[in-house]
Amino acid sequence: MIYRWLSRLVLTLILIVNCFPLAAGAETATAATPITSEPSATSGSLDLIGQTTSATDFTATVRSVVNGSATIDITVYRKNSNRESLRASIAGSPLGTPLDTTKPITLSQSGLIEASVALATPRSTNTNLKAIDLATPGVYPAVVSLRSTNDLLLDSFITHIVVAPAEPVEAIRVVTVLELNAEPALQADGSRTLSDATLGDLEALVAAVTNQPNGPLHLGITPETLNALPSTTGLLATSNQIDILPRPYVDIDTTAWYDVGLDSEYIGILSTGLNAANGATGSVPDMTIWPAQESLNPRVLSYLGALGVEQVLFREDHLEPLPTDTFPLTLTQKFDIIDANGRRFTSAVIDTQISDRFPRGTDPELAAHQLLAELSVLYFEQPGVERGIIITPPHDWPISAPFLSELRHGLTTNPLLVATDLSDYFSNVSTAFHAGQALTLGPNLIRHMVETPPNNIEAFARSYADTQATIFSLRSLLGADHPFLPSLDERLLVSASSALSQEKAAQYITTIRNDITAITDHIVIGEPPRRITFASHSGRFPLTIENALDTPAAVLIGLSSDKLGFPDGSEQPFTLNPGTNKIELLVNARLSGDATLQIVVTSPDRTIHLGDYRSTVRTTALNGVGLIIAIVALVFLAVWWLRTHNSRRPNPDLIFVPDSTTESTG
Repeated sequence: MIYRWLSRLVLTLILIVNCFPLAAGAETATAATPITSEPSATSGSLDLIGQTTSATDFTATVRSVVNGSATIDITVYRKNSNRESLRASIAGSPLGTPLDTTKPITLSQSGLIEASVALATPRSTNTNLKAIDLATPGVYPAVVSLRSTNDLLLDSFITHIVVAPAEPVEAIRVVTVLELNAEPALQADGSRTLSDATLGDLEALVAAVTNQPNGPLHLGITPETLNALPSTTGLLATSNQIDILPRPYVDIDTTAWYDVGLDSEYIGILSTGLNAANGATGSVPDMTIWPAQESLNPRVLSYLGALGVEQVLFREDHLEPLPTDTFPLTLTQKFDIIDANGRRFTSAVIDTQISDRFPRGTDPELAAHQLLAELSVLYFEQPGVERGIIITPPHDWPISAPFLSELRHGLTTNPLLVATDLSDYFSNVSTAFHAGQALTLGPNLIRHMVETPPNNIEAFARSYADTQATIFSLRSLLGADHPFLPSLDERLLVSASSALSQEKAAQYITTIRNDITAITDHIVIGEPPRRITFASHSGRFPLTIENALDTPAAVLIGLSSDKLGFPDGSEQPFTLNPGTNKIELLVNARLSGDATLQIVVTSPDRTIHLGDYRSTVRTTALNGVGLIIAIVALVFLAVWWLRTHNSRRPNPDLIFVPDSTTESTG
């Protein structure tokens, strides 16, 4: 419907509304002469396109869609005294007695209309405008209303007029930190896919920075997501305007990994992330400032300090709350956190209240100015103090280019605010005192971390460590430069992402193991002979190994036997070229007869098992010792036989011969 009206009628009306204080009466405003006159509207909508953030002349540009004639007026109310009253006014609480209301401006045509409405402040130099009664600096609610000519309220919104002091002192430093919390693009099977929502966020970010290039902006994005970005996103082209915060390759629970003893593996994931960010943007993220993604404890803080962290950015729910009687106002200063070794870390906290100012629906420009108004109120709480505030959207906020552009523009034009980065924040924002927010000196404020039990990742930690060791072994088998290895390494890193469920993380591990098995299955050991006979005491045992890979592979062949010796060693490395590899293993037999030979083929570090076989080696030759024993035995047998044989023959001296004389006598 809107587009039909737009195609039929788009007219820009510049309406200059001159307002006196109510006591002096309101002066009639003029508008462009309508092309047609229509009956009173029965429906319509009103949106803010943009406004001056703080100037001598307040100007709001609005967009109106009506189905008949209507009017626009602005009602200004007394200034908000503090942050709570401003938030209440935006939420719809009664605003009290108005200071002034402009005379209605008639829009005598239907369709889409854009109009600029200007109000003069007391210091206005525009002689064509008369000032409304904004006597003192502050933040004044202004209700812009769309009404039918029958005085029926069709739509309205609340914006704010910021009246700055003539010479503002110590503008509040505002640090903008955007978080792009995307699930890993690298899938378990090795494919890489970025969601449409992630791509939309990146395109919106690039559009906003391109539209409003001035002012620093920090981006929390995993290096894994950076690696997956298509060149068409244009993010790398704007990297000199966007500071990438330090992060591990994927978001992981630092405390949980430290507690299960994976601190060295954590360093590996962190180093990979820093290197990937450097490769994508041309600069290494500053490790001295750490944005804590999860709750920490003093032990983990000491660990991070050893890695180079000096300042820490916390979320409010990761810290114990401050006593409201001592700190009744928003904390906009630095403080200290103490680690397990007593070391102090200069720290800051993200203002979580401001997060609900980041819009999810229509009129993003209005939301930007409501956020700027809330920041301006903070200035008036403690003017003259070196303060700063860190703003970030909710975890799942879809980036809005119009909102971000308007916000960045407002931060560069509002004299009460100055856009800055974390480095400047930690260098120039004052430190809060323990005694509270009074302007007296004292010891620095020390805040305490909320220690929450980390996620139980013991089972995953074992699987991760085992898989990492297997990949290391595969590297010794295939060579460090094999093209298959980077995908395994990266998928293992991604499996550690806290954005994944336990089931999905396990799927990564399982797929990696299956892929490793598929690689090692390309190395096939041929069936060796079950029995082999050597005619001498030494011989060569034949072994055939098929390498079906396209590249050489290194293996270790282990030999063992209780009766055989191996002159070339019991562990022998071999390089298998693609194709069939015939290997002869030199074997010595200590004794004749049968001996069992055990053959085991593994990766060079003995971790990946490729095959094992058992064979019988028969030796028919006698060795030297055996021959001597055999000769001695034969000699012994010969001597024994001769002796035995001779002992059984009759002695001729003992044979009885009869006397011949005796025979004749008889």
